[in-house]
Amino acid sequence: MSAYSQQPALLDPLPLSPPKKEDELPVALQDIVTAAITEEVLGTVLERHVQAHKPKEPRVVALTADSISIYYLQPVREYWYLPLKQTHTIRIAPLLPVLPVDASETETAKWVAEIKDRITRFTETKDAPVDRFIPPNHWGDWSGVAVFMGFTLLIAAYLLGVGVVEQFVFTTERRFNIAVAVHCGVLIKRSKDVNEMKDLLDKHWSGDSKGRYLWVITSWIEGWRAVSRLRREIARLNLLIAAAEEETAKGTKKESKKKR
Repeated sequence: MSAYSQQPALLDPLPLSPPKKEDELPVALQDIVTAAITEEVLGTVLERHVQAHKPKEPRVVALTADSISIYYLQPVREYWYLPLKQTHTIRIAPLLPVLPVDASETETAKWVAEIKDRITRFTETKDAPVDRFIPPNHWGDWSGVAVFMGFTLLIAAYLLGVGVVEQFVFTTERRFNIAVAVHCGVLIKRSKDVNEMKDLLDKHWSGDSKGRYLWVITSWIEGWRAVSRLRREIARLNLLIAAAEEETAKGTKKESKKKR
């Protein structure tokens, strides 16, 4: 097990709410920060941490010590999945500098430059290796498992001739056919989730084959919930790695100063 996965989940990446209007940066400052950070960098943050798909016109609307809020336009993929206008707040590590309320023009320029440097370095953090399987850990996860497995078992029981199911659940052949059609549709959607899971595992998995199989199996059963859980773990480890790299860089700077 890696050192990163052993550390406590002090940096929890999700969920974070979009900022309130009063917490947003002044529009002029939004323009300055957004212009300083390249669109490519902001796009990378969105794609890696909120699964945005080729985001357009990203704009920094708020900053705190441990997060960045980005507004962007999402090209249409699936209306029910990502509407056009999006604002997401993403956890950042290590902590960002906070601009004083009465900052001068010089202080503001220095702050913007440091924000640009920190966010850029954050996107350059190497993809985190995941080496453990995380089972369903929320009632929503378990309810999804129960519904899918229950539905599957009812169909299997009917096909095996279990009288109770035929008598009280699928009382007509038409009702059974509708259930099978719905279940097939769910499985088609699950296949997309499984493919996404396999892509993530190919990129990030460093554990044993048992853990990998468990991730794939749960993606068949849970679908997007399992994929989301893996993405959350990757994001958490990325935060830990980014924080550790910053501490290492600080230590190196101190050592170089001592030698001088």
